[in-house]
Amino acid sequence: MNRRSITMILLITVATFAVTGCKKEKPKEEEKEQETEGQNPKLLNKILYAGGTINLPLHRQFYTVNSDGTNEKQLTSFPNPEYLQIHGMSWSPDGTKIIFVSNESGPSIYEIYIMNADGTGATRLTNSPNRLKASPSFSPDGKTILFSTSPKDRLYAIQLFTMNIDGTGEKQLTFFENHGIFNFTSAGAWSPDGKKIVFMSNKDAKKDNYEEYQFYVMNSDGTDATILKTKAKVKNFPSYSPDGNKILFNGNVENKVGQNRLFTINIDGTGEKQITNDQLIVNSPRWSPDGKKIIFGGYTHMEDYMLYTINADGTGMIKLNTKTPATGDVVWR
Repeated sequence: MNRRSITMILLITVATFAVTGCKKEKPKEEEKEQETEGQNPKLLNKILYAGGTINLPLHRQFYTVNSDGTNEKQLTSFPNPEYLQIHGMSWSPDGTKIIFVSNESGPSIYEIYIMNADGTGATRLTNSPNRLKASPSFSPDGKTILFSTSPKDRLYAIQLFTMNIDGTGEKQLTFFENHGIFNFTSAGAWSPDGKKIVFMSNKDAKKDNYEEYQFYVMNSDGTDATILKTKAKVKNFPSYSPDGNKILFNGNVENKVGQNRLFTINIDGTGEKQITNDQLIVNSPRWSPDGKKIIFGGYTHMEDYMLYTINADGTGMIKLNTKTPATGDVVWR
């Protein structure tokens, strides 16, 4: 598998979705920012997302919005080359920092950056142009970053690594081999107590295709990886619920890339449940801080890619009417 193929798989993993169709003009009264009278801003949780325009859906900036869809704010103003992409972001536990992946240095050069929560002070943490990177996330104590990249001696394989938040102390966690098939291990997410990591891998695959990927849970030091079997296929973006009892992910049962629904499953592999219907195609789901709701990007064949919230049991889905389409990842804190 060549570098172009690896890049494409990584872009699928980090939700590089283009927004299709034409955007209808909204009446002027709908363009006004929603009022928040009677609401205490301190009680409104913040959502961070990567948004783009209809003409340049892959050229993204970072935005924040209240969990009720109000007070949308653009955080970044990155340069505007046609190839620029940003994705895979994570908010630090104390809310002061954001890490993300960007190809600012070149079309095929993906590095990890850290910036202040207000969008200022972006600093590159990694400097290895030949090694693709994806899915960085802060540990629950905020001291370590989990991410996926290729080992220095095997550029066409992807494994899980950790490093300190200043970019030092890189450590490889996984060393999977599957006998001739390109190894791809990514989309790692910490358990709330920091003792476990759930991730996606093709380490046991018999064929080199996306349908062979499975979820696994291992200790945070990389030991004792155990498969987490699901009925859903072509799955991605696993994440622990805040209480550590469930794992949220997107996947489908038709074995078709790009037809994803939301699912939850207990950490012991029981109780798998589809919580969105078949009319909405979803991506990049994340839990609310209290675990009662889920935020995700989604679209229908009639509408643009937008943000939605839904109760953890699948009821009460609401579309957040942000001015900027959510064309990439999303996190909630």
